[in-house]
Amino acid sequence: MKDMRFYDCRYFELSNGLRVVITPMRNILGVTASLMVRGGTRAETLETIGVSHAMEHMFFKGGKRYPNSLALARAIESSGGNHNALTGKETVSFYVQHGSFKRNLGLQALEDMIIYGKYTEEELEKEKTAIKSELRDDFDDVDKIFLRKLCKKLLFGEHPLGYFYKENEKTIARLTVGSLMHYREQFYKANNLVISVVGNVSIDATIKDIERRFGKLEQGSVPSWQEFLPEHVPQERALVFPRKKKKDATIVLASPACGYSDADYYAFDILSSILGEGMGSRLFQRFRDKDGLGYSIDSYTDQYFETGFLLTMWKTDPANIERSVVAVLDEYRKFFETGVTDEELRNMKGYLIGKSGIELKCQELSIDYGNDVALLGKPRTINEYAKGIRAVKKEDILRIARTYLDKIKLKLGICAEEQYCGKEKFEELLSSAS
Repeated sequence: MKDMRFYDCRYFELSNGLRVVITPMRNILGVTASLMVRGGTRAETLETIGVSHAMEHMFFKGGKRYPNSLALARAIESSGGNHNALTGKETVSFYVQHGSFKRNLGLQALEDMIIYGKYTEEELEKEKTAIKSELRDDFDDVDKIFLRKLCKKLLFGEHPLGYFYKENEKTIARLTVGSLMHYREQFYKANNLVISVVGNVSIDATIKDIERRFGKLEQGSVPSWQEFLPEHVPQERALVFPRKKKKDATIVLASPACGYSDADYYAFDILSSILGEGMGSRLFQRFRDKDGLGYSIDSYTDQYFETGFLLTMWKTDPANIERSVVAVLDEYRKFFETGVTDEELRNMKGYLIGKSGIELKCQELSIDYGNDVALLGKPRTINEYAKGIRAVKKEDILRIARTYLDKIKLKLGICAEEQYCGKEKFEELLSSAS
């Protein structure tokens, strides 16, 4: 068994390939145990989209120690805890939070779910109804539908990164216990799993317990996912999504971004934040305080292993659509041409480093460290993040701005009433940006 130290956590690799991260925090009274599976929706096909999400649901149906979902819930909630899971583009994550007085309850529950989970056609049919209800929760949220269409039409095209499990009722209806078991056999192998434990725990006792519970899992080959290449990017530059009785307009300006495995990950985080995160950002100051175009504007990145995108999103009165687009494009142009000032860089480094500590929560840390190991091979700790942010220079920001914010790479989407959705006009705005 290999043992490597990473700042404020410990990383282990068991003999069967299972990877483990343990982050002891003696000053708290809780524990979060998480299990991550490398896969997610980008490992699916058009015929199987949604299977990873359905599999996630079925793991809560009970196993050997906890024969049904009620027994599992009561065991966890009786310690003040909770449990849940989430299906992402590249991983599926399960977590159990509980009071530290329950010792290894989280690992015990995850073992029962992942190793001893049992499924019947009857339970699957009942869960299909719950899954469909979950999928339909977003159907009335116009902005969410708009963003999904934008990602598919302008950013990822037919690549699996453009798949959304919340649009897959037909594949859910076709699922059988057999298809779920096939998926489980493909992806739930020791070398494709990561266990992350954060909280008031003993490192030695925890690693021994993990070895005892999960050490017999078999390893083996796992399906790989399709790499995202430049030719996968759609040629289309503008998307209009007309909707009736929409009082305001929702607008998104999108550009490519580096992946989270890229050496420029830290520099891009700074770029995105200076551009549009918080009330001190350039876009907020221009959009709200200077030009009075609306209430808020935000920029954020959505990054995957080898690629990603930067989105700036805002709402405005339809009368201000064109003016707001011109203003945002102008701020992108300034960033592209001149980069950032010494003061902006210094302030944003302090903001991002401070924020990473202030927002620290055990559940998020457990999942973040686990996902890092699943996708990068090691945890990107808080200390390592701070070191990476501090190392960024002004010239790094200018270089990546000129790489990713080039006007020929920008895409624009608008969701508004039909009379404001002239696609040609927005294509002209993008082309004339200077």
